[in-house]
Amino acid sequence: MGTAPKSLNSLIFFFSNHLILDYRRVWHLSFHSSSTYYLRSVATNSSTRVREYGESPNQLLTYVRDQCKTGTFMNLDGALGLFDRMVRMHPLPSVVSFNQLLTSIARAKHHSTVIKLVKQMDLLEIAPNIRTLTILVNCLCHLNRVDLGFSVLAKILKLGFQPDCVSINTLVMGLCLQGKITEAVNLADEMGEKGYKPDLYTYATIINALCRVGDETSRAVEYIEIMVDKGFFADETTASMVIELLCANKVDKTIREWFEKLL
Repeated sequence: MGTAPKSLNSLIFFFSNHLILDYRRVWHLSFHSSSTYYLRSVATNSSTRVREYGESPNQLLTYVRDQCKTGTFMNLDGALGLFDRMVRMHPLPSVVSFNQLLTSIARAKHHSTVIKLVKQMDLLEIAPNIRTLTILVNCLCHLNRVDLGFSVLAKILKLGFQPDCVSINTLVMGLCLQGKITEAVNLADEMGEKGYKPDLYTYATIINALCRVGDETSRAVEYIEIMVDKGFFADETTASMVIELLCANKVDKTIREWFEKLL
């Protein structure tokens, strides 16, 4: 693995592969036609679907909030119907209400649909907040487009928002999933240097990735030690990962010793 730049700004440019850092590039992604079909059908079918939610704007937004909290959306079409009703409201709901709906759709793994909905919000000049952009980063990383995730990070910085652990951890996860572990480690280190303190999820993600690379066990030990020194202990995922590797004799003696310390 090559050496990645250490500066956060340099990392953004590095992972964007010299492409223009304009997060509107996200809108040019092409997805499976089913998402397009859903979006086209919303305007046609939503008028009948949303009657049961009540015509009062407050009733509708309360319904959206309650549905998102309980996760009881029966299908994507129903969620899109709510989105369509919301964008027809005057005045438009706050971005917080849209974020609740986007989060629910993302949890259902309809990542490409979330991106299309955020695009519609952009066209309607519904200003995103840090939560909106973090949801967008998460969906891009799940679609294996970490490069565009960094473009959104650039947008976050440009708007004057401070990236939080959620957005940074999402990028760390995306890089690890692409096998770019050195870059993920560098980003996590930079996060600490800039004041974005890594949390348990940060360490667990990197340790899990390093444990799967045969020549990176020493770095895994280093991160285990840092995690323990910071007062964190192995979560269920990290513990299961190390146990799996121990059973397969894929980790060395040092990892075994450190794992015993975690329990």
